[in-house]
Amino acid sequence: MSRTKDRKSKLLFLLPGLGYLVLLSIFPLFFSLYLVFCRWQAGSGGIQWVGLQNLIQLVKDERFHHALLMTLCYILLSVFFQMVLGTILALLLHGLRGRFSMVSRVLVSIPILLTPIGMAHIWRIMLDFNSGPVNYFLEALGLPRVMWLGSPLTAVFSIVMVDVWQWMPFVALYLYTALESQEMSVREAARVDGAGGWQMLHYIVLPLLSPYLSSILLLRLIDAIKIFDTIYILTSGGPGSATENITIYAYNAHFRTFNIGYMTAMGWVLVLLTNMVFMLVMRLMRRKGQSGKGE
Repeated sequence: MSRTKDRKSKLLFLLPGLGYLVLLSIFPLFFSLYLVFCRWQAGSGGIQWVGLQNLIQLVKDERFHHALLMTLCYILLSVFFQMVLGTILALLLHGLRGRFSMVSRVLVSIPILLTPIGMAHIWRIMLDFNSGPVNYFLEALGLPRVMWLGSPLTAVFSIVMVDVWQWMPFVALYLYTALESQEMSVREAARVDGAGGWQMLHYIVLPLLSPYLSSILLLRLIDAIKIFDTIYILTSGGPGSATENITIYAYNAHFRTFNIGYMTAMGWVLVLLTNMVFMLVMRLMRRKGQSGKGE
């Protein structure tokens, strides 16, 4: 009897957590999957089953195709520069010593501490065509003003630049901690064997960093796929639809058509895209690990 009472008491303690999980995670997940095959026009009544109509509409929607292409381009550009510049910055921070090293780490971490919405508002003011400080300094150097957020090419460049500016320090500090945790005896042995700076970097430092590079790459890819606030504050997807990624287009489509089912279908495309990126990176990491063991 005591064992059964003990089990019942344990189940009672688990019930609040299970209820929270079901109500806020499991039920919304399956309900949103159901909405993919439904038409739910906000303010028009109930939910209507439409089958594959939302998915067919997505296939025919050229604006969605553009948003998907914009999402992929943004991911590639933003994450690439974050990883390259973040690795270089981590190596520079690792080479510093003394009080200046601590001050440098504090200064580098400032962009991460800003909220994305507040940071985007600051950059929107800085990149303003008429009164922005960036164009003011360009004119002071004798260069023409640039419509940073007013033309498609420069708007995409500006969004990538702002995102890299905020999250490249996160990559740098993550890799800096990994560099600080590396065994110095390996590098000392390489120096004794006559390894130069480039050889040390290529054959020892970067290979030892590869697990950390893979993990931070995965984190930044997932975060870049679902970016919303920075783009919305800077351009709202404009000019036109030049900087409209999937999240911005889903938001705009909802308030244009109020069709929650169609918006949910786009959300599930984003979920599938995130999972595809996750599986691709994990497969590459697994292959690299297997090739490293083979060597």
